[in-house]
Amino acid sequence: MTKSTLNQRVAWAILNVKQKTGLAWPALAQKLGSDKNTLAAYAREKGLIKGVVIERLTQEFGLSAAWLVTGQGEDYPYAEGGLETAGRPGRWAGSAPGFGAGLGRLFWAEAELAADGETPVLREDDAGPYAFSGSWLAGFGPDPGPLFLTRVPDNAMTPTLQPGDTVMIHAGRRALQSGNIYAFTPRDGMMQIRRLESRGRRIGVMADNRDLYAPYELERDQVRLIGRAVWLARKLP
Repeated sequence: MTKSTLNQRVAWAILNVKQKTGLAWPALAQKLGSDKNTLAAYAREKGLIKGVVIERLTQEFGLSAAWLVTGQGEDYPYAEGGLETAGRPGRWAGSAPGFGAGLGRLFWAEAELAADGETPVLREDDAGPYAFSGSWLAGFGPDPGPLFLTRVPDNAMTPTLQPGDTVMIHAGRRALQSGNIYAFTPRDGMMQIRRLESRGRRIGVMADNRDLYAPYELERDQVRLIGRAVWLARKLP
């Protein structure tokens, strides 16, 4: 199957997941936040792809959002063989080229919104990937989900995070828990790293550097959560 357009890549991904998991159309549609008729149309390269389907393909089955939307990078960046069984995908099955056994690979990435205005797209840095201990990564849970590295872009989170700090973003943790630090994209598509707080139909956006960055609120539909910050590295002076 040709995979040069968004519809073709999503169609391939749906059929690939269905084949490897053995899920029936209704069950697969439920997992992907759709209905069986719409999903079957997507598998025929028909229809306008909803952002939730791309998000679920990434969260539930380990496909790359960057590959789905742009065609760049690998289709299954977090598992060498893609889906191996009908269970959850093995994020760290095998080892990346040039890495020793038991190591997982993470990419540097920047994030912006795709053309649909809904889907966060991770653009991988050419310098990666970077090796981490697979057993250490497993500490983020039995199914850690997509993890990537990025740099803190500004001084809004000082003293907690300094400009240029390396942070690991857990793209599988997008259920908002007030007070935690998240990478997100507002409507302008530029990634920010801030503390977020649920306030009913709005989300509070807070910087630790209150002297320079006043807190503000956004409507929920103006915020696209990319993931939660779960690890920090910093070069000592």
